[in-house]
Amino acid sequence: MKAPTPIFGKNIIEMLMFNMYDECKVIYREYIQNSFDAIQQAVEKGVLPSINDGIVNVNIDNKHKTVTIRDNGTGITLDKASATLLNIAASEKDGYSQAGQYGVGRLVGAGFCSRIVFRTKAKGETVGTEVAINSDRAREIIRDKNNRSDAVSVMAEISSVSQITDKEEHFFEVILEKIKEGYDELLNEDNIISYLSAVAPVDYSFQFKNILISQNPEFKKLHSEMKSVRVSVNNKQITKKYGLTVLGTGDEILSLDVYHLKDEDEELAWGWYAVTPFTKRIPEMFNEEPEPNRGIRLRKNNIQIGDAKLLDKHFPESKDNHYFYGEIHIVNPEIVPDSTRQGLATTHEAIRLYELLHEKFAELRKIYYLANNLKRAVRDLNVGISKINSEDEKTDKIEAKGEVEKALATMEKTSDSEIASTSGGTPIVTYFKQKAKSIQENGGEEVPVEKPKRDKPAIKIVSTDELSPLSAKYSVESIKVIRKIFMLLRKKWDSDNKATLEKLIADIIKALK
Repeated sequence: MKAPTPIFGKNIIEMLMFNMYDECKVIYREYIQNSFDAIQQAVEKGVLPSINDGIVNVNIDNKHKTVTIRDNGTGITLDKASATLLNIAASEKDGYSQAGQYGVGRLVGAGFCSRIVFRTKAKGETVGTEVAINSDRAREIIRDKNNRSDAVSVMAEISSVSQITDKEEHFFEVILEKIKEGYDELLNEDNIISYLSAVAPVDYSFQFKNILISQNPEFKKLHSEMKSVRVSVNNKQITKKYGLTVLGTGDEILSLDVYHLKDEDEELAWGWYAVTPFTKRIPEMFNEEPEPNRGIRLRKNNIQIGDAKLLDKHFPESKDNHYFYGEIHIVNPEIVPDSTRQGLATTHEAIRLYELLHEKFAELRKIYYLANNLKRAVRDLNVGISKINSEDEKTDKIEAKGEVEKALATMEKTSDSEIASTSGGTPIVTYFKQKAKSIQENGGEEVPVEKPKRDKPAIKIVSTDELSPLSAKYSVESIKVIRKIFMLLRKKWDSDNKATLEKLIADIIKALK
């Protein structure tokens, strides 16, 4: 008996375009993820010198309610563009070395706009391809209960393909035209910058890299292997928002602790967290916006999986995660995101990773308990010494002395615990001992603890060229443009005020670096 030919109904289009994600901001992650893969391919094929030359530009046009995301990756050749962009779930990506894997993410933006347009061009070709999908027409077909079209027929009806010209040698661009009512969040520049600073494959801030990472040799090595691209929103370049303090609490980051999660000898992931005094839980909101770094986040290919709460359930108590800043980077090829990238696909390796996370997070809980116990002891010490030095005759000096002795005994016992000698515990013990010493020396007065001195990054002079400090961050072509601007300024500037110009140029170079 011959099996019937299966029919894939139009509801598949509804699922992929309109029901894939509840949160509209996710489309930015999906498209930048595709750009990230295209830039990596461009490096592999010699189209770009290095991944540092990869650029993703996001343009948000509030006036016309349009979002454009453009990258300088490989682009798609003329003979493959229409099939690549219109075929569904036919991606050649492996999900291991590349961020994408299923070939359905490109359609998610259609659910939030009237029309979605893909434009692309490959190096060496004089013309490119434009594929436009009419989202409004797709909605009409899906809502029409009398329309029995299958998925292929619907895609054919709502799509158009044409050739285009563009001055750029190679690129890929997605344009979301006429963002729908109810999705104005997609047009909020500040919110999108905050969101992408957390989820996109971008680098850490200059301070974080050159002060904290540079002083941790293991993290420095791991960071050198981490891939990231330059992402900008309306010409504002984005970095991860980790700095020298925790934004939501003001706690100084004392150090970074790096750890590895291994199944026997096979590494599954590595992670880091910020060691702080853990004075209080990091709030969910900061300056009326979501705190961008609250909790330890899970990443694959330097792109966040799920949201800030994904790993909460793997702590002894979910609130435990809200004391930490940190990331876990998956390195095992068998651990991949699920189809919505809200969690991990179920594999033996993923299950084992979660088991190891349970164990590691139980250790981290002890770290902030250590800080909490020391904080209480220092507080009691401060109260006791203040009573001893009080001029109030009613104060029981003997009782106060007992409070001081008890606080010091607690500090000593806590400082001798096993967790206190770990790489995460030692900086915390040092911090609170300094605070206790300051209180004792100042008679119970609250005196700020002197911040530990941080070594300044070594300056290595590689060239007498004034633009050499920019070579690590900007492409050769970008530096050529900057050099030409400076040449024109020097040529046109008032000759009697050259010193001001040279100071200005030095400041510009410093800011660009």
